[in-house]
Amino acid sequence: MKKTDQVDITTELCFLEEFILNRAGMIKEIQTEFNIIRMCLTQLGELGKDYLPMIERVMVMPLRKLLCDKNSVLLKIAPDIKLCPIGDKKDVLSDGFTVIRPDLTARPQELWMPIREWRKQKIAWIEKTSSDLPNMYPAFIYENIVKKLDLLIDCKVIKGKDKKRFESYFEIKHLSCDDSEEDVYIRINPSNPADNTFIFNLLKTAGYYDLTVKDFIKHIANKRGAHIDVGHSGIIETVNYPLSELLTPIICISLQMIWAVTNQIPELQNYWPDMPMTPLK
Repeated sequence: MKKTDQVDITTELCFLEEFILNRAGMIKEIQTEFNIIRMCLTQLGELGKDYLPMIERVMVMPLRKLLCDKNSVLLKIAPDIKLCPIGDKKDVLSDGFTVIRPDLTARPQELWMPIREWRKQKIAWIEKTSSDLPNMYPAFIYENIVKKLDLLIDCKVIKGKDKKRFESYFEIKHLSCDDSEEDVYIRINPSNPADNTFIFNLLKTAGYYDLTVKDFIKHIANKRGAHIDVGHSGIIETVNYPLSELLTPIICISLQMIWAVTNQIPELQNYWPDMPMTPLK
């Protein structure tokens, strides 16, 4: 056997070296995220409702990291973990705008949902049909739709040809009205039922009319938690309207998550013995 040369594999000190967390390390990270939520709840109880919007900016980040991120340590530990459905209490606000108001109602564990299914739950929607499509969209809305279609292509939810077909149904126009000017995208043939059905179904897939729990959490986290974004959706903020003085959907979902996780991951079963979710027992 040929003798190989000795190689020095000692790494030097640098800022690019990383190590991979083991199970104990990931459990500790999950516990830290839970501690952030508990700290927020404590502060909210002490400071009161005037501080609710500020505290939620912090509280929503653990939800995004644990429930929505692709590389979530929670999903690495328990990829098949299940969560309690957010609730079924509907509140119809106006013009078919319907919101689910999450609650802490007890539900048998056999009704809990795999996390990938849980994330697809609709927390709000707008009742529309293909016959309700507007004839034009402001440029900023149309461009946001196209950006979402690009994301769906990256995730292989739709194909590139679907986006091209969608774009082929519109043309841009420059409108002047009084002292204002605006670019709009006008539907070329709004009376074609087949075209309307295709556009409507693609808009539904893109989340134009439906808001999933995942998109709800990510929007609030990305627009106000991780960043201060000048563009955010007022209608999504409405979905997070307080259920009571100190309870919002974000807080409710946070408690649901901690309850479900501590009931399924052995290392965390004694994490919060006196957790205020005892009605779920």
